[in-house]
Parts: sequence; structure tokens; C-alpha cells
Amino acid sequence: MLSAVLGGRTLQVIGRPDLPHSFTYVPDLAAAMVAVADRLRAEASQEGSDRVWHAPTAPPVTQAELAALFARAAGVEVPRVVGTPAALLTALGLVMPSMRELAETAYQFTAPFVLDSTRSQRDLGLRPTPLPDAAAATVAWWRARQA
Repeated sequence: MLSAVLGGRTLQVIGRPDLPHSFTYVPDLAAAMVAVADRLRAEASQEGSDRVWHAPTAPPVTQAELAALFARAAGVEVPRVVGTPAALLTALGLVMPSMRELAETAYQFTAPFVLDSTRSQRDLGLRPTPLPDAAAATVAWWRARQA
């Protein structure tokens, strides 16, 4: 996504670009993993080790909105965002293994895909990084990588 946004190109995304989707910022995921590990280590009974823990995740946005957040963070024009139908990925997967793998995850982008991390946030004492802040940090990281 960043390559297209920063390059001023049309962004082609999986599925529909107008559906809400929960995106988790990787440092928030890492913080949750550390917090859960610390919590389980501190609990002698390991109670809760079979529980699903969700990383703190900001409210859902569409893929088009996420692209706009990246563009604003980078100070560039918001790109045109177009979707790739899941059926096309499935067809391409017949001859391209990488497309087959994408097709297997397309369900996440053909209907709303929303995660509620409220319980984990409360129990771990964590909060998601606001998406504009996450976008700015990600753009800075990307640009440093490209330098």
C-alpha cells in the first residue's frame, strides 16, 4: 500500500475498498504479546492460557480511508483506490501460487471484518495507537527504509 501511495499510483486492494476493516498496528500487537506473556508467567495456575487475546486495535476504517491516512501522513495526494474481486484472485491462483494464498484471505475484504479488542485492552491495560499516529510512524519507517 505504501509503495503505491508514496509513488502516486492507483492503489489496487483485495476485495472492496469501501468496507470497514480492523487494522492492528504491529507495535500494538507486540505490546499485547509481551503483556500476555508477562501475565501468564505471573499467574501460577496459568489460568487464562486458553483464552483468546486480541491486540489493541483501533476502530475499523475502509482500505480507502487507510490509504488516505497514509497519504496525509506523507503529505502526498490521496490515491485512487480500486478493488480486486476475490473471484479474480481465485482464477489467478490457478496459475500463480502467490495469488492462491491471497485468494484464501480475500474473505477478510469482501465483507466487514471488524475486531473488538475492548476486553483485552481492559484486562491488559493497553490502548491502540490512534491510526493517524500509526500511519505517520509507518510512513517515517518506510521512508527510512527506502533511504
